[in-house]
Amino acid sequence: MSAVMGQFGAAFGAIFIARNLKDKHLAVSASLSAFFGITEPALYGLNLKYRMLFIFGCIGAAFGGAITSFLRVKTYSFLPVLNVFELGLFSGPESKALYEIVAIVVAFSIPAVLTILYGRSRLHIPDSGQ
Repeated sequence: MSAVMGQFGAAFGAIFIARNLKDKHLAVSASLSAFFGITEPALYGLNLKYRMLFIFGCIGAAFGGAITSFLRVKTYSFLPVLNVFELGLFSGPESKALYEIVAIVVAFSIPAVLTILYGRSRLHIPDSGQ
């Protein structure tokens, strides 16, 4: 789940730094499909095209996966496509679904923030307070 959310976060962050309308539309559609667990449009259409987005997605996924592992979150079933609507897979005898939600938030937030910060530094966009 963290890998999906990591790439989703990077694609979502790209919405805010897109330089042209075509890239913005691609980021919106890739983010929408990644939210539902299908990351191929985000990966091949956006994140690999702009390498740093892919790297940021991997960093977020690593942090989310580390949280999941460290807190020993278990899944009690499996589906080939993971998304936020399938959090029920983490409920069982020793459920730690709340910890998985924390891991998802971290896996999404880190690449989204890194992408926006990276884009602002590359585009030299001043803060809104200036």
